[in-house]
Amino acid sequence: MDFQNQYQQADQMPKYECVLFDLDDTLYPSSSGMSKQCTKHIEEYMVQKLGIEETTVTQLNQVLYKNYGT
Repeated sequence: MDFQNQYQQADQMPKYECVLFDLDDTLYPSSSGMSKQCTKHIEEYMVQKLGIEETTVTQLNQVLYKNYGT
């Protein structure tokens, strides 16, 4: 009986809290536009959450991408 209760509880709980994907064109081809969307969202984050001037975000993002990747 104890084992049955454990299995029932496990079925009700999600297996993963979150899933991370590596999006450097390994899962999606460049033609999908995924990379452009990631860049757009990264730059929006830099402006909105980090307070970086919008006029410098694209250049800074390119430098960071070359040094660190996506």
